[in-house]
Amino acid sequence: MHTEDWINDVVMQRFDKLAAESDQLSVLKSIEEYGGGLEQEILNLLNEEDKKIFKELLDLHMTIEFMKKEWIYVKGIQDGMRFLTQLYES
Repeated sequence: MHTEDWINDVVMQRFDKLAAESDQLSVLKSIEEYGGGLEQEILNLLNEEDKKIFKELLDLHMTIEFMKKEWIYVKGIQDGMRFLTQLYES
């Protein structure tokens, strides 16, 4: 296994672990519950076709947000690795 592959695997495992931990943060629980209630209120107002479109929009939004966070995390790791490389080469 190449060093890059090993580092990528470690980074992704850490990201997955932290993502799972973030799901358990109590400070977010009440906000998620509130958001879920709002979502349900909106769904109750919509017909079936509009519900489908609304759910697709929510799914797309979540996918975009996840991808942004993953990109930021990976870039942070890359920056950290470059920093460490510079320290060791000095």
